[in-house]
Order: sequence, then structure tokens, then C-alpha cells
Amino acid sequence: MTEVGDTGESRIARRVVRIDGNRCVHGALAIARCRACADACPVHAIALTNESLSVTAAACTGCGLCRPACPEEAIEIAGASFVPLISSRDNVAYVACEKVEAEGAPGVIPCLQALAKADIEKLARENVLRLVTTCGDCEVCMPGSHGRFETLIALTNKVETSRGAGNMIHEPIEPLDWRRRRSAVLASRSDLDQGRRGLFSFILSARSGDGPRDAVATSGTAPGPAIERLYHYVPKIDGERCSGCDACIRICRHGALSLLSSDGGLAYRIDAEACTGCRLCVDICEDGAMSVTAAAASGEPNLALVEARCRGCGAPFHRPAVQGEAPPLCRICQRTDHHRKLHQVRP
Repeated sequence: MTEVGDTGESRIARRVVRIDGNRCVHGALAIARCRACADACPVHAIALTNESLSVTAAACTGCGLCRPACPEEAIEIAGASFVPLISSRDNVAYVACEKVEAEGAPGVIPCLQALAKADIEKLARENVLRLVTTCGDCEVCMPGSHGRFETLIALTNKVETSRGAGNMIHEPIEPLDWRRRRSAVLASRSDLDQGRRGLFSFILSARSGDGPRDAVATSGTAPGPAIERLYHYVPKIDGERCSGCDACIRICRHGALSLLSSDGGLAYRIDAEACTGCRLCVDICEDGAMSVTAAAASGEPNLALVEARCRGCGAPFHRPAVQGEAPPLCRICQRTDHHRKLHQVRP
């Protein structure tokens, strides 16, 4: 099994990059093909081999670009802050990178491109309607990273809009203007204590169902025609190719795929809301029946199965109902023909 290597400590920012082996996909499946963190690292400090996933401390700068790349949120940058400065007066969040502002100052994070989907979703839950940012030249600082943050905002807005919520507006401005606006927020002391905001959000949520998101939904333009609800990631099972082995069900750690048993019989249950896009189900499927699509509609939540008992080995098994009547042999006996040996007559 692939093992997650030792953590790395940045030689420049003195930050510790930790990869949680229990959450990382490579800790769950030896044949996992995810290279998201390694591909996102601009200095190639993360190495993925057949034996391990490790961080080279001498090369790591602590920029945090690996952080949003991980679908399982298994990467932590200890010693770095990714907390925006929030103005509750106008529901605006302020974020700047360390290339234009001092490290540790309010609203300053290592890199704008290091904000993750979970960070944006948290801002949405906090009623933030506008995200004001400033940063250096990304192509000079971190070649190849430019545009990732904008893509994340666009994807999140696309999904949230399909659910009736309003867009979070991204407003990039010059560093000098950002400092002035940040100073005004600090001077007016309008950035509420985060603990109090959390308490108020909990109370509002209990009263209004979806809570803070209701406020965001009513802040935009008048609602238009109903649109199909989208999800960040949608797993799909090709019923014509699936062999019913249940490997995808066993590997899914979030309940996005499960086996449903009811009066109507067995079915594979797909819960797109729970999918993180880790693609472990795709990697483990030997039949090529699994796929994961980003920013898509969920489609049918259930894939009906037919149950049978193998005439060769006697074991119960199931197959997708779209394939018609179940075959006489289970998938194992079909491949190995071992059932013929169960009734051999020895001299």
C-alpha cells in the first residue's frame, strides 16, 4: 500500500506542510491515481511514487497551493493563516497575499490561489456577498497558478446559483486601495468576533432552515426561470458496464455511493451532495463503469439491481437491472471457472 511520507517544513516561510494519511486517497487505496497536490506544487516539492507521497522540506516554500488541490482536504499548512478579514457592515471579505502585505496582518494569507472550496463555502455561510482581493503578479510569483482562484469562484457561483443563492462577487483591486479599505474596516471595528458570528449564524439557521444562505439568495436579482440543480461533483454508474461487485460502495468514505435495500429491492444509491470528487470509485472500478463529473446535475439517484444466486458456487450476487435477467454465474465464476472444480471425482 502507498504510504504518506514525512511532513515537510518550508525553508522560506518556516511553515510545516502536513499530509493526513488517514484522509489522503493514497492512504485508502494503493492504486489511487490522484496527483492533484503534486501537480499543483509550483516548485515540485511534493513527490508521488509507488511507495510514498512526501514533501521535500528543502524545496517547499509554504505557498499553500497544494491545499485547495486536495479533494479530501488532507493537507494542512501549519503556521499559515487562511482567514479573510470580514466586514459585517456590508458583508464584504478582504484577502491579500503576502507579496503585497505583511505576513500575519489581518486578511493576509500566503497566496490568493491557496484559498480552497471549503474557504469559499464558509464565506458564503457567513453571508459574505463580495470578496475584495489584491495580490502580486501570480505568473511571476507562482507560474501556472494564475486563474485557479477565479475558476473556483466561478464554479462555486455556478453551483450556488442553481440552488437559488446569489453570486459572491469577486472584486480585485490595487494594493493601495485594498489597504485603505482594510484600514477603514479596522478603524470602524466592524469585523465582528468570529465566535459571535458563528453563534448568530447558528441561531439564524435554526430559525430559517438554510440560515445565512437565505440572505444571500435574496440579495441578488429577481429569481428567473427554474434551473436544474447542480452539484460540485456527481458520481455516475454506467449500468450497462457495471458488474455489481460493490467495490465503489466499499471504497467511498463519504456515503456518496451506497447499497440501498428496500421493499422495491436492492439499488445503488448516489448522493451527489456527499461527493468530494476524490475519484477513488473511478480508480477501483475494474469495469470502467464509474465516472465523476464536476458542476453537473445528479441525474437518477438510484440504479436498480436484480438479485440472483450463482449456480456454480452458490453465492448470492446482484447486477444492474438495465442488463436484463441476471446470468446463471456470478462474476467470479464467469472469470475463473472455479466452480467446475467443486464437483471433481478423485480416483
